[in-house]
Amino acid sequence: MRRNRPALAGGCGWAALYLFLASSVFFILLPGAASRLGRQMQFAQDPTPAAAAPAAPTLSATPIVQPSPIPATPHRDPLPSATSSPGVTLIPSATLISSPSPLSPAPASLSAPQEQLLASVNELRSAEGCPLLQIDPLLQQAAQDHARDLAATRRIDHIGSDGATLRDRLERAGYPFQLYGENIAAGFPTAEEVVAIWTTGDEYPDGPHRKNILNCHYTEAGVGLARAADGYPYWVLDLANRTP
Repeated sequence: MRRNRPALAGGCGWAALYLFLASSVFFILLPGAASRLGRQMQFAQDPTPAAAAPAAPTLSATPIVQPSPIPATPHRDPLPSATSSPGVTLIPSATLISSPSPLSPAPASLSAPQEQLLASVNELRSAEGCPLLQIDPLLQQAAQDHARDLAATRRIDHIGSDGATLRDRLERAGYPFQLYGENIAAGFPTAEEVVAIWTTGDEYPDGPHRKNILNCHYTEAGVGLARAADGYPYWVLDLANRTP
């Protein structure tokens, strides 16, 4: 008698065959997939180092040492400064200094503040019996050039920014001096204040500025006045007498 196969058994058989074939395909494909997955995981854990980005540019500078700017308010000390040639109270027996003889510049016209400073100085000199100072074009050139230098460099000094002394500046201007002196000040807005600080207070009776102004051997002068970019004034009074 012919037996019928149980349907359940037959269905399980086909299902088993199907599972067997699917597993075979899975295991056939799995090695390649696993290989690719392994490489991806390895790359994620140990990536190839990227080239280092260039560092941002940096700047390096050597500090520039420069004089501190003079405050904008007038000062009484030590901004006035005076210098004079050796033996200022006596005419030394100096030999004539040979110097270039450039063409004399045209007489410089003084501004009102410069004229006022000269007038105030001459008023004091007249009271002491000294001759009135006359503006000399060469002295005026030297004084004005030094005032401009002081204003440009914001310094108060008898030595120029190029290292030139008053004697150097007079020789450079071609002035044949016998005696010379120089008063400088900065920050005072009027000529009257400048002359007052040069001749009163600690300057009385024989401070260096006052002695320069009242030295009766001086006969000629130059009055320099220049202002810094912010209007801060620099005053220079050069005094001298010519060789005979």
